[in-house]
Amino acid sequence: MKIYCDNITLSDALGIVSKAVPSKSSVQILECVKLEAKGNELTISANNLELAIECKIQADVAKEGSIALSAKTFYEIVRKLPLGEVLIEADENYRATIICQKSEYRIMGLSSDEFPQIPEVVSERCVNIASSTLKSLIRQTSFAISQNETRQVLCGSLFEIKNEKIKVVSVDGFKMALRCEELKGKVEEEKFIIPGRTLSELLKILPDNEEEVSICYTGNHALIRFLNTKIVTRLIEGEFLNYEKIIPTEKSISITVSVKEFLSSIERAEPLLTSDTSKNPVILHIKYDKINIQCSTSMGQVNDFVEIPDCGGELKIGFNHKFLHDALKAAECESIIMEFNTALCPLVIKPVEGDSFLFMVLPVRLAS
Repeated sequence: MKIYCDNITLSDALGIVSKAVPSKSSVQILECVKLEAKGNELTISANNLELAIECKIQADVAKEGSIALSAKTFYEIVRKLPLGEVLIEADENYRATIICQKSEYRIMGLSSDEFPQIPEVVSERCVNIASSTLKSLIRQTSFAISQNETRQVLCGSLFEIKNEKIKVVSVDGFKMALRCEELKGKVEEEKFIIPGRTLSELLKILPDNEEEVSICYTGNHALIRFLNTKIVTRLIEGEFLNYEKIIPTEKSISITVSVKEFLSSIERAEPLLTSDTSKNPVILHIKYDKINIQCSTSMGQVNDFVEIPDCGGELKIGFNHKFLHDALKAAECESIIMEFNTALCPLVIKPVEGDSFLFMVLPVRLAS
């Protein structure tokens, strides 16, 4: 193999593909990226058996071929090369030479034949969505993905396509996040669960623009394609929680509040919560036209308040500080509606207008 390509373009592609490289693996080939030169393109790919990413870049291919190189070593070399054209050459013994201006490296690689095949996803069940919209769907729901691997089905987000809408839902037993968006054109009804680890990497890779992203899905895998990048992820098998049944239908108090003001007040409790966040809840004492935010820990006490339109009622309720903070931060709007029923019923957070999201946070039982 012998190719010439722009090292900035190469570095950008490696930065994307490296998201699918495990930091440590007992299988050496999984810590590599595969380079394949063919026609006028260089295809760079990584595959950790759950997530595979492939990028194609333009290259002057003097000799077609392929090699697998240590992702970490190769990426660090390319990042530190001077600007300009880079030559990458590999011989039959898997020795690679990398030259750019005065810099020259020689590193050992592996046979690309050992590299795991990226699953083929051939499906007509596809949905197209703007990249910025998909990022918003993921960003506003990822905080509620479960980290408890004993319930594997909740370690990802449910993608539900129905009635020309796409819904993304995450539940972890303490909080829930639902985000929906209109789709253009008719699409078949479908639901599938994408692992949280994949969504976390997608959030870093997807561009912040209106570039169209195609999501195609089969029984076991989903293919996400945009620009020169292809991502194949394993889907989580199993039946997702029936989230609609756990959304409260009754409320005794409904409050409209400024997200910025309320979030700032919650954050002012943080200096006292560095050591025992889970043990000491933030207490909201709602009293007609005011929400008192209180917290008492071994380090001290804090008392703050936010003024609200008169809600016509009173309630004292406690929450895990982090869970409440994450839900407020994910709202990404100026004002929200917060709906309460009793001190033991979940808090429901909605936008003031429309139904683009719904968050739910379970309260903490307060000591008598």
